[in-house]
Amino acid sequence: MLFVKREFGESYTEKGMSVLLRRLGFSPTKATYTMEMADPAEQVAFKSKTFPALKKANDPRN
Repeated sequence: MLFVKREFGESYTEKGMSVLLRRLGFSPTKATYTMEMADPAEQVAFKSKTFPALKKANDPRN
């Protein structure tokens, strides 16, 4: 919800966001795991570079 507030200047409650997304055609899904297809080198790169950058970008203190 912080993303929507930051990007669009709109504030929604958790329930309001759920209703909006459902109205737009989205539905809740669970992630599926296919670790046998994972590339260990890409996982290390993601954990060390990409993930910290994503966390920092979504930190509400920024």
